[in-house]
Amino acid sequence: MSSYKESDRFTFKVASPSVSEFTGDVLVIPFYKPADKKEEDMKNSLKAAIPTELSEAIKDAAAYLIESGEFSGNAMSRSTTLLSGPSPVRRISLLGLGPSPKKDPENGPKDVEVKSAGRIGKMISMVSKDTKAASVGVVFSFPISNAGLSQCILGVYDGAYDDVRYRKVPEKGNDPFPLLSLSLLGLPPAISEDLSFVHSLSSYIASGVSLAKDLVGSPPNYKNPLQLAAAAKTIAAENNLDITILEQKDCEERCMGGYLGVQQGSMYPPQFVHMTYKPSSPSSDVVKVALVGKGLTFDSGGYNLKAGAGSMIELMKFDMGGCAAVFGAAKSIGQLRPTNVEVHFISAICENMISEKAMRPGDILVTSNGKTIEVLNTDAEGRLTLADALVYADKLEVDYIIDLATLTGAAIVALGDKMAALYSPDNNLRGKIEAAARRTDEGIWSLPLPIEYKDLLKSTQADLKNIGGRGGGSITAALFLQEFVEKAKWAHIDMAGPVWDGATNKPTGYGVKLLTDFILNLQK
Repeated sequence: MSSYKESDRFTFKVASPSVSEFTGDVLVIPFYKPADKKEEDMKNSLKAAIPTELSEAIKDAAAYLIESGEFSGNAMSRSTTLLSGPSPVRRISLLGLGPSPKKDPENGPKDVEVKSAGRIGKMISMVSKDTKAASVGVVFSFPISNAGLSQCILGVYDGAYDDVRYRKVPEKGNDPFPLLSLSLLGLPPAISEDLSFVHSLSSYIASGVSLAKDLVGSPPNYKNPLQLAAAAKTIAAENNLDITILEQKDCEERCMGGYLGVQQGSMYPPQFVHMTYKPSSPSSDVVKVALVGKGLTFDSGGYNLKAGAGSMIELMKFDMGGCAAVFGAAKSIGQLRPTNVEVHFISAICENMISEKAMRPGDILVTSNGKTIEVLNTDAEGRLTLADALVYADKLEVDYIIDLATLTGAAIVALGDKMAALYSPDNNLRGKIEAAARRTDEGIWSLPLPIEYKDLLKSTQADLKNIGGRGGGSITAALFLQEFVEKAKWAHIDMAGPVWDGATNKPTGYGVKLLTDFILNLQK
């Protein structure tokens, strides 16, 4: 049996010297793209944005890259050159952030926005890779807050991530990532004082994001339910979390018929994972949260087999993206150890396979809250596993439940591959999640839960059927899940789109930053 393993991790030091004190391999200078229409005006605006505190040699080199037309500030563009003569830095690299956010059209941005800060971090990693730079400095021509600084550091980790676990010899060799130190130049004293804390916090969150990427990116023969449960045990042990794993008999005793109905076609037993974080010195107003992630380590579609062009069956290793986000958040929260929350990390892990034991279209399943479900499509399986997981979570007497799932192709049709669909009947909870998404640059968009659509889930044979009508598939899936939460405030995130980056054919680690930020900012 192939065994799951994590990808290599890297870390780097941070410092905040003045611009004149920095010596290193590369100095990077980020620019917003000017709004000027004429090329000459745009060049003049870019040159005017060159930080005045730089040496004349560096300013002249930057101006040359701009004047030559090699750099124009387009998003994610970069232009790098060697410096001639004696200089404290070997190269400079100009980074493009795209158009300036319209916070103040007269004077430009007051602060580096979240998306721009993340772009800077990713491009710092690109420059380090390209030039083999061990020491990089970045100078900002506009203010940056702690939140922006955190997103920049997270962007560095994101850009450095490289999964070569399944290559005999990596394309770029076995050399470790070159960056050893990052200097953030000219920070205000208050921001500079917080730098060590912000770096530590960001590195803990980044470790959770990398874990989620590892889990989603692992092929199904390396992360069957037993292997994924073993990974959960490691996460719990390394991060001081309690863990319970329900086996077949445990799930049967709890009448988890939805979950077991999906699992029964697989050669692997069910693994229902429940990790718990409890603060050792809790505050007086602890909030209890359950995070529930869909955990299908592979989804064949069952007897409603995923077949033909566009079925994405070869990518169904990512059908446990919700579980990966929850486990990644568990790792981050276990290291950060906030005092304001008790968090339960839950996933009903299994495969959806075809065999003589697999559930059939037309089967009726009995879930752990007693509701019965007519299975009209075996490829609408995630909601069956989540039904029992949500009932389990609701019995924990938590304040909030958030479930995350790569649940429907309809969410991708509606919102594309950069945005997740958010559903919640609670306006306050929905607002908290939207705010966390904005702070972390995790794309999300709220969609409605219209009561009249519930009629589409009525079955003539059972309490519910597991699919709705032809339209609104993501909405009816969310309405289905709502049937299994009675007490807690609940939200559902359909992350089928942003779990995977189609352009690079790699996992994104979606959800970890959002969940961690949400938890850290919770209050009674």
